[in-house]
Amino acid sequence: MPRSISPLTRRTVLSGTAAGLVGLLGHASTSTRAAANRQDAPRADWTQYKADAGNTAHVPDGVGPSGAVEEGWSVSYDRIHDGVAVVGETVYVGGKALAAVDAADGGERWTFEPEAPEIDDPESPLIPDVGTPAVADGTVYANVWFGPYDGGTEDTALVAVDAETGKRRWRVDTDGESSERIAPVTVDDGAAFTSIPNGDGGRTIHAFEPDGTVRWTNQLDTAFNRALPVAGGRVYLPTKTGVEVLDAETGEDGWTALPEVTFEYVPSAVVAGGTLFVAGKTGSGVTLFALDAATGDERWRTAYPSLAIGAVGPERVYVRVDESDADVLALDCADGSERWRASVDERDVPTDGFALVGDLLYVGAAALDPTDGSIVWTHAMPVSAYGWELSAVVGGRVYLTSGSVVALTGATPETDEPPTDTPTDTPTATPEEGTPEDAPATTRSPTSETPAPETTTATDSPTTTDSPATTRAPSSTSAPTTGTSTTAATASSTDSSSASPSTSEVETETTGPGFGVLSAIGAIGVGAALSRLRRR
Repeated sequence: MPRSISPLTRRTVLSGTAAGLVGLLGHASTSTRAAANRQDAPRADWTQYKADAGNTAHVPDGVGPSGAVEEGWSVSYDRIHDGVAVVGETVYVGGKALAAVDAADGGERWTFEPEAPEIDDPESPLIPDVGTPAVADGTVYANVWFGPYDGGTEDTALVAVDAETGKRRWRVDTDGESSERIAPVTVDDGAAFTSIPNGDGGRTIHAFEPDGTVRWTNQLDTAFNRALPVAGGRVYLPTKTGVEVLDAETGEDGWTALPEVTFEYVPSAVVAGGTLFVAGKTGSGVTLFALDAATGDERWRTAYPSLAIGAVGPERVYVRVDESDADVLALDCADGSERWRASVDERDVPTDGFALVGDLLYVGAAALDPTDGSIVWTHAMPVSAYGWELSAVVGGRVYLTSGSVVALTGATPETDEPPTDTPTDTPTATPEEGTPEDAPATTRSPTSETPAPETTTATDSPTTTDSPATTRAPSSTSAPTTGTSTTAATASSTDSSSASPSTSEVETETTGPGFGVLSAIGAIGVGAALSRLRRR
């Protein structure tokens, strides 16, 4: 298939500062009974989509709640559809803006609202929708799409902002050439990788340096718009004609495999332990393939009516299925044989999103023993228009998203006691140095409280089966002002940022555009339809 590898010929990556606060972002709320995790609890960051560059959702040294689970805090920004990144004591979340909040209580640290591009005759005002952030070396990267409030995309962009202040470093636009979204960013070894729609039905893979300069591009015939798995110096990409691999340093072609399989709209691909796991539709079902990550040689395959890869550990790959007797399967990484199956069959307990953290497998709002699938605890969640999904497990907290972010806390394996509340000071917010006078720093914290659903601890053991084998550089604070882009990217004018230098603060309730919209949506009962609009 035709392709090109070249530096961008017309790239717009601009340094930026906030030009003014463009309104408040709707409603943010923190529970008055926020349970802060103990400051001495072990931590492992969740820096991007599914924790790491390989999309494994596996954090072996991390800690999550092992019992006595309750809601610690919640925060709601308009249009939260995707996941979070957690680094240290800061949670980065996308919605109508990119926001940084305190992991201890959900208090806002800063917000950054990307400015909508100028488009001829838009059907309605364009509203930004920020995707899952990725954080590396002091920079937060995020894909943004712009469209009317009721859905749809008319333009898309990629932004990079300072992780401490929320000030823009650089931005790339696509000039409205395609309504397809830029993929969430994967960060690895000093570079940011993403795919940008090229307007011809394919996508151009980009590798950006931390300062926004382009390392390389490669155009491929693919519809895959998820985060690209990167591992071992390779970028892995499911395409319309199999799986292709690119060199992470140069963008040059590597091996190809499975040319007979069309990988379109694949939920995700995962690289772990030297194996690439990727699922594609074959016949009337979905086949999971395990390929040698270095050579592309097939190791095994297995098929189910439906299947999505959840998390991958050293011995097992955990997948989400829709079977009559199971929600979760554990397959042997070596040969694909089924090790166990489990069903989290409880009302109001979501099962979307996986994380293998420490000694537990987290599935939605439940925790399982990864060795046999027995249920350790479950936590019922209130009905949501978008449906809840696990986004991260870090520092003794489970983060769930569904139009809002909820942090569940509880006892940890080290203490077997719930974390204690940590009071916070209330310093006065001041503008960041260099902030224009017409763009004052702003803080806010709502006071509405989400009801605490009931948590149950269970000892149910799922059916265990023995199945036969079936055929898994610090970023620069300066950014370029001119450049080139094969995607005909154009510069945006200004984006607005508000920041507070304090790391823990009590704020006051405010309202703005979009306040209360999600509540109205939920009230008219359109959860089933809107769940398809979620952007993971």
